Amino acid sequence: MKNSVEVRRIFRIILFLLFLEIICRIGGIIVLEGYEQRNRLDMHNKQLYRILCIGESVTLSTVTPSYPELLEQVLNRLTRTQKVKVINKGIAGASTETVFKSLDKMLNKYEPDLVVLMLGVNDAKMIVSREQLFVVRWERCLNKLKTYRLFKQLIKQALFRMQHTKEENIIVDQNDAVIRQPPRPTSLEEQALFLSAVREPQAVTLNNFRKIAGKIFGYGSRLVIMQYPLVDIELLQEHLKEYPQIIFVENKDNFTEALRFASMEEYFIDLFAAEFGHCTVAGNELIAEELAKAIKNNCF
Repeated sequence: MKNSVEVRRIFRIILFLLFLEIICRIGGIIVLEGYEQRNRLDMHNKQLYRILCIGESVTLSTVTPSYPELLEQVLNRLTRTQKVKVINKGIAGASTETVFKSLDKMLNKYEPDLVVLMLGVNDAKMIVSREQLFVVRWERCLNKLKTYRLFKQLIKQALFRMQHTKEENIIVDQNDAVIRQPPRPTSLEEQALFLSAVREPQAVTLNNFRKIAGKIFGYGSRLVIMQYPLVDIELLQEHLKEYPQIIFVENKDNFTEALRFASMEEYFIDLFAAEFGHCTVAGNELIAEELAKAIKNNCF
């Protein structure tokens, strides 16, 4: 009798998780369909200059408007004679490897005149030891389940709130001024890995950038490679000098200047990569404005 009760309880839990997975997937489809519907509205207008922004969650953005949305607004204001459509193809968790695998499909679907890449931070997940490889493979399989990602995020946020009080996000500078810092939802080890992935990209990342660039130029589109906030771009320029037609955009000077007069919290929601993270609307505006200047000077 006791065993049958336990079996029924387990069965109900499985049914609940299955139901939750279906709801999460339907919700995801509805959200993505909303984005795609807006993108499709202008696909048949051949007079539009189409820009495809590819990246991960920094591009997708956890706030609205994202930098691609702001970029469209800025460019249409700067280039009144040329109507611009910007497509946001930020994919949470995307790496250079996953983008390369799906690039043909995106290029054929959106037929972009220009592609903007801001990638590499999630390549940190590819830097693992042999001992970690089994765990990483299981993690990748589980990450395909939306309920797993949902519970993982909820647990991570709960643990973060337990371990970090508001006072821990406040520091005092040399002039005794109080500066609020955004939260750091990742461990120090993870932060170092994420930052290292963009500051000192591994050979596999650089090779993927080359393959992505070759495919984009082969398609006939132009290419912008943009660096994350506060990170130097010289290393990428050096390793990709075989493609002199690449337009490189850095987000170091603009953020450094802005942070002279404001705290990190004004421009970043979090600091998952130690020195940068997901941007606030103000941070997205800085990225969009810097990118718009480079595109206007090089493409119009």
